[in-house]
Amino acid sequence: MSRSPTARVGSDDLQLIFGCVASPLRRRKLESSLRDAATIRWFNSFVDLREALEIEIQRVIVAVVEMTDPTGASAHGFARSLADRYPGIGVVVYRRLVAESEADVCQLGAAGVHDILLDGLTDEGYIARTIVLDACRRGAADLVMQELRRVLPDRLVPFADAVVRNPAKGSICAIAQHLNVHRKTPNTWCKKERFLRPEEMLVWCRLLLVAAMLELTSRTLESIAVELDYASATSLRNQLKNYTGMTATQIRGTGLAAVINVFKGRVAQRRAGFAAIIDAPFETNVIPRRSTA
Repeated sequence: MSRSPTARVGSDDLQLIFGCVASPLRRRKLESSLRDAATIRWFNSFVDLREALEIEIQRVIVAVVEMTDPTGASAHGFARSLADRYPGIGVVVYRRLVAESEADVCQLGAAGVHDILLDGLTDEGYIARTIVLDACRRGAADLVMQELRRVLPDRLVPFADAVVRNPAKGSICAIAQHLNVHRKTPNTWCKKERFLRPEEMLVWCRLLLVAAMLELTSRTLESIAVELDYASATSLRNQLKNYTGMTATQIRGTGLAAVINVFKGRVAQRRAGFAAIIDAPFETNVIPRRSTA
């Protein structure tokens, strides 16, 4: 279920987190950790939480839940339902550390859970705050990859996924190392698919993540630039304008879909034989030079 590009909140408003955590102590820990960063609204069951999302989907960035709710519903099923119906919402499970946790963590990840708070270990202060807020970016990454899988050849999906989920790895060499391939391999993949050069594709993937975060949250471009390891907010602002022809404010209003459409247009240009346009605005009424390659 996509979010409406309207009804945005002001940049001064706190983000909203929905929680289904029964323990009063756990609730107090989270509220203290997220003070001045987000407001938490508590629910007594997963069903109540999902119903509330229908009304306030534009503001909610993360859902924090325990392994089961008081009715016995499982976090696995809850996470799957959110991934299907509300892509972009971060999901964090609050649980205690148990011996069989490693296998269970894999199952939670497969269900769509983005991170875990461990009772008495990572559920207080800066660590808890970082885990919960970082889940918002991971939810945005899920939304971006959902869109990119509709556009990219299968061969290039792992490359895009590595870029979107590891925004600090801002070079082809870093992504190649992450994928455990030679640094020239991404270029070979792109040539075989007659696709954008990997350098340009890397920029687009990062910008799509920025667009998703602008749509899903009321965060400033400055804070996003810092989190995604851009040189400065100005460099990110200029790159957005050069590649998409839109400002951050316009992207926040029109959403990720608008940037995806521009990206599709650029891909169509490349496959028609036009050269890459690095750091130049994409305009539908301008025909770029044809590649001689």
